[in-house]
Amino acid sequence: MGYALQKILLIEDDPKDALLFSSLLGIDEPKNKYFVTHVSSAEKAIEKDIEKEYDVVFLDMNLPGVSGFDAIEKIQSRTANIPIVVLTGNNDEAFATSAIKKGCQDYLVKGCNDGDTIRRSIRYAIDRKDFENKIIDLARYDTLTNVVKRDVIYDRMEKAISLSKRNGIKLAVFFLDLDNFKHINDTYGHLAGDFILKEIASRLKICVRSHDTIARFGGDEFVILLEGLKSEIDDCNIIAERIIKSINKPIRYEGTVISISGSLGISIYPECADNCSDLVMNADAALQFAKQEGKNTYHFYTESLNQKIVRSNNLEITLRKAIENAEIQPHYHPIMDVKRNRIEGVEALARWNCKKFGIISPVEFIPLAEKTGLINELGELILRQVCRDYHQMKTLVKQPFKISVNISAKQFEKKDFASKFINILMENNISPKNIAFEITESLFMDNSEKITSALKTFKEAGISLHLDDFGTGYSSLSYLSRLPVDTLKIDKSFVSDINKNTNSQVISKAIMGIANSLNLAVISEGVENKKQLEYLKDIGCSKIQGYYFAKPMALDHFKEWIMAG
Repeated sequence: MGYALQKILLIEDDPKDALLFSSLLGIDEPKNKYFVTHVSSAEKAIEKDIEKEYDVVFLDMNLPGVSGFDAIEKIQSRTANIPIVVLTGNNDEAFATSAIKKGCQDYLVKGCNDGDTIRRSIRYAIDRKDFENKIIDLARYDTLTNVVKRDVIYDRMEKAISLSKRNGIKLAVFFLDLDNFKHINDTYGHLAGDFILKEIASRLKICVRSHDTIARFGGDEFVILLEGLKSEIDDCNIIAERIIKSINKPIRYEGTVISISGSLGISIYPECADNCSDLVMNADAALQFAKQEGKNTYHFYTESLNQKIVRSNNLEITLRKAIENAEIQPHYHPIMDVKRNRIEGVEALARWNCKKFGIISPVEFIPLAEKTGLINELGELILRQVCRDYHQMKTLVKQPFKISVNISAKQFEKKDFASKFINILMENNISPKNIAFEITESLFMDNSEKITSALKTFKEAGISLHLDDFGTGYSSLSYLSRLPVDTLKIDKSFVSDINKNTNSQVISKAIMGIANSLNLAVISEGVENKKQLEYLKDIGCSKIQGYYFAKPMALDHFKEWIMAG
C-alpha cells in the first residue's frame, strides 16, 4: 500500500480534539497527503464501509456510553484488515498492551503528539497490519493453490451451520478428488502435478459463487462450502456440473496436453448431517460412490447410500475373516469342446456363502476385495484350493484338461505376484500347462513394465492366458499381437441375442476372424439354448461355456456331473 493519499477515519467525540488532529496532519496544506473523515461515535463509524473506504482508523478510547475495548470490538466486527490506532488521555503502558492484544496496531496519548508523530504512527500501523495479514494468510491459505486450509473451512462451516439454524437456510459441502492423480504424478512428475493443482484451484474459483469457500484438504482433495442455498438440489446440480465440465478441459503443461477428470460427493445440511465432521465424512462417502460408478461424475449422499456404506464396512470385516477361514470356495463351470464332444476344461469361479449375510455375489465382494487390497489373499486362497481340487478331478476326467482362474488387474501391482503363483503350482505338484489365467481387457490399459513382465513369466512357465469379455472394452489388435494371449472369450452379451441381433452376429464373426488370423483359440460364454449353440458351431466356434451344459458347481457336484455324463 502506498502513501500517496491516506484515508483516515477519526472516531472522536470532542470536536476540538478532532480539529486539532486534522491541523497537526496539515490537511489544509497544498501538498497534503491525508484525507480525514470525522465521526463522533463507534455506532456512526460502523455505518460506513470501513474495509473499502479507509486505510487506518484512529479511535478515541473515552467515547461516551461505551468502554474503549467494546468500541474496538465494534470496529473490528466491521473489518479485520484495517489497522486501528487508539487515542487515550493517559500514558498507561498496561492499557496500551491490552489494546495491542485486542488487535490494535499502535496508541497515541492525546496532547503529547505533533504532526510527525501522527504521520509516523500512520505508517507504522499500516506496515504492521500488512505484516500481520501476511502472517495470517500463511497460516490460513495453502501456499500452492492459494485456497484456504482445512481448519479454516471447518471454522467457516461451524459459523454457516449456526446461521442456517437461525435462518433456516440450507448449505452444502462438496468433496472433490481428482481421478487417477497419482498416475499423472508418476507419468509427468510432481512439478506437473503441482501445476495441475494450481490450475484446478483457479478453475474452481470461477465455478463457485463469490461467498463460497474452497479449501485444499490434502493432496489432490478439495472441499467446497456452499452457503445460502435457495434450492439446494438445483443449486448443487448446477455448480457440480459446472465443476466437472471445467475440470475436464485439458491442461497444457510445457507443451504437453494432460487430460484430467474429477469426482464429487455432496452432502446437504441438515438432511445429511448436523455437524461439520459428519457433513464432510458423508460428502466423502458420496465421493467414493461416484468413483465406483465410473468416476468423472458426482453423487449426493442419501440414507440408502449410507446403508450401502454400512453394509460395505460390515462386509469388509466379514470378508477378512472369510478369507482367513477359507469360507470362499471355487465353483467350477465346464468348458465343452462340442466338436469332440468332451470336456475341454473348467473355469474356477469364487463363491461365498456367508454365515452372516447369506450368499454374497462376486459382483459385490470381488470389487470390495480389490478396493481393500484383500484381492491378493483371496487370489492365493482360490488358487491353492484349485490345485487341491485338480488332483481329484483328473482321476475322473480321462483326457487332459485345464482349469482357468480369474486374475484381477490389482494383483499385478505386487512385484512378486507371478513368482508366488508359480510357486503355489509347484508346491501342489501342478504342471503350469494344466492352468490358464483369465484376464480382462482393462488390464492392458496400464501398459506397465510390471504387467508385461508378469505375463511374460506366466507364458514362459507354460501357463495359458485367456482374454475374458473380449469385445466389450478397449479391444485393440495392437495388444493382441504384442502380448502372449492364447484364447479369446466371446462375451455373453453378444451370445444372448446372437440369433436375432445382426450386430452381435457381425461382432462374433469378426472375433472368430481375428482369432483365426492370429492363431488364437476362441471360447464362447453364456450359451443357454440350442439355437445359440448351433449358430456358434456354424461360424466355427467349437469351445462353448454356458448354462446349456451346466451351471457353476462346487467340487462334489462337479464330480457327480462328470460321473453322470
